[in-house]
Amino acid sequence: MLGEAEIFRGVESGIADIAWYPVNPKDGFRLSTISLLPFLDWPNRRGALQIYEKLLNEFPPMKSEWDSVKILSISFMLPTHFHMVNPKKVFKFPSDIRGQKIITTGEHTEIIKALKAIPVEVPIGDWYTALERGVAQGALNHFGVAYIFGFLPLLKSHTVFEEGGINIIPVFMIMNKSKWEKLSHEIKKVFDDPEIKYAWPNKMWELEETERLQKALDFCKEKQHTFVYLDSKEIKMWKEAVKDIINQWIE
Repeated sequence: MLGEAEIFRGVESGIADIAWYPVNPKDGFRLSTISLLPFLDWPNRRGALQIYEKLLNEFPPMKSEWDSVKILSISFMLPTHFHMVNPKKVFKFPSDIRGQKIITTGEHTEIIKALKAIPVEVPIGDWYTALERGVAQGALNHFGVAYIFGFLPLLKSHTVFEEGGINIIPVFMIMNKSKWEKLSHEIKKVFDDPEIKYAWPNKMWELEETERLQKALDFCKEKQHTFVYLDSKEIKMWKEAVKDIINQWIE
């Protein structure tokens, strides 16, 4: 069993044949991390997938980042938002988050810093304890994660950044290149069939949106959590606050 930081290299080297892999810049990906950039106005996950696949097909340097493995399918996680322990603590403007301790994972650390908040990095399994003990005052992640790992009851205020969220993390189903090349032509055709290729993300989205996202939102409403929904004009202020991250990626 591979740890999160070992997934890509594990498949690449043949330790594992196939794996579900959330794109990680620590594995050397640059162009493929575009959807990790904050506040890029993704329409939703399905729209993001269409745009992302078009970029992969039209920009060879981006596609070449995956030359060492076989891409079987691509999906996207639920969009990320801010969630706070204090029900009266709402984020409407970037200045509202300054100085707040926000629990997060590595790919979001720079976003927290750019907003002049304080990132708290701990393994996802320890988020409940960190939030309960006041090590962090809030979290950056999606509703599904908060629900599955059981720390959603601690987060009573939610700032929602439209359907595209703060960002959306792409998830690839990848296969060891050598194992792929040994498959027969007939089996390869099955894997490459669009109906099969998109069956996984479609099923994943259905599961997440019914069994995770909807249940999470229903729980929040039942417990009378505070929700703040930002519109595109308000989100532009947040995008301006993190523009250096986007500019550095472009450079």
